Amino acid sequence: MKMGGNAGTFAVLQAKLRRPGSRYFGIHQFRATAEDVNYFSSYRKLFPLKASLQDYHGAPFPKKADQIFSNKVPKQPVSAYREILWAIARCEQFKDAIRDFCELRLSFESAVLLDDYPRAVQILDEIESRFGKSIWLYQNRMASAHIGPTEILPSEIATGILEEVKGNQVLHPLLHYVRRRIESAGLRDKLRTEIEELIESVIYSSYFRAKILDVTDSGEAAVSSLLFMDAHASVIDHYSSLVLVLQAAASDRMLTSEMVAWILPTLSRLYEGTNDHRLIGVMSALGRSLTYSSTASLERMHAIESYTAGDFEECIERSAEVLRKNPIDSAIRLLQVKAAVAMERQLDSDSGLRGELQEHYLIFFRPMIDSLPASTH
Repeated sequence: MKMGGNAGTFAVLQAKLRRPGSRYFGIHQFRATAEDVNYFSSYRKLFPLKASLQDYHGAPFPKKADQIFSNKVPKQPVSAYREILWAIARCEQFKDAIRDFCELRLSFESAVLLDDYPRAVQILDEIESRFGKSIWLYQNRMASAHIGPTEILPSEIATGILEEVKGNQVLHPLLHYVRRRIESAGLRDKLRTEIEELIESVIYSSYFRAKILDVTDSGEAAVSSLLFMDAHASVIDHYSSLVLVLQAAASDRMLTSEMVAWILPTLSRLYEGTNDHRLIGVMSALGRSLTYSSTASLERMHAIESYTAGDFEECIERSAEVLRKNPIDSAIRLLQVKAAVAMERQLDSDSGLRGELQEHYLIFFRPMIDSLPASTH
């Protein structure tokens, strides 16, 4: 389907999109067969407005739980790669809103790591006020409840959420499994078996497994189902899953060099529009390095350089400065722990989740460091 170089074919598709009887077939035809080289420019011509696909996806920022997965117009998933193309193109249209969401998400994650439950709830309330309901929102309300005050039990918050969404035939069972996954890390294999036995639909089964158990899976079924389903939940969910998929795909080298060539220019525009630093690593893994010179970036660079040079004392000090300003920088926290283990030095203990994370890192790395020859410490 050559749409950039074949004006007749493009005009035929435009006509299909305008007619109610053929519109959804036309959308699927584009999603499944549009040429890579012209994909993003054709998308922008065919669907120029944020509202261009609302009849297909539903509300981008649902105000009520029953609006999530509520749109029943005919649609079906396409290949994993084409779901990635579609997600990038659609999310670029909403990049301004996504940028604001990413800033709030970072603040929320900082509040959680600082055990500041009131602040975390306040940020989630603001996210809901500005961007409506989403699976992301419900998941994080459940998860953050575990750092909350003892008079508010996590089970009470989870029960309230499940009561709110009980009329949604997809969202309710999804969040039921999410709740169980949050409450017990040991349930992974049991939940996988339950999902495979109880959910007959291949799309739903792949989606539930990807959403609850295998968020780093870059397999064809997982990626296709995850992006297809979350596109019909909310823009927040569609974008959140896109980032996870891109991270997994880049790490697993799922995309060919030709695919990467088509994706990178628009992905770069998406990064510039959202300022989501998670995309920096993705683009770097795909072959496009970005340079940025903020003070925070220089501090991180100095911490990494000092570790690489074997100056572990300086690494610990510089890492502490980075973490003081950005407690959610897990990569620097990991580097600090490795430097401390190499020096056989005790770090000051953090509280709450930061302390647990630090302890887990220490438990993991100390045997590895102890097994090395003394000269390599």
